[in-house]
Amino acid sequence: MVEYCPKCNAQLPPGLQKCPACGHRLRSKSMDEYTLKDIFWLTAAILGIVLLPVLILIGIVWLILSQLK
Repeated sequence: MVEYCPKCNAQLPPGLQKCPACGHRLRSKSMDEYTLKDIFWLTAAILGIVLLPVLILIGIVWLILSQLK
């Protein structure tokens, strides 16, 4: 598939970061193309990092309160 510069409409060879004709910075496809699988795993990792300490803290508090009764 042939790509063109969005600024000057020059034909671009694949893999460039900026247009050789006008110098316009091109977007990197590797940064823009996140799949649903990537987003799912990133969300799961963030939730795990946040929720695990909270659940551990709740467990510790529950154990302490159950010992006081």
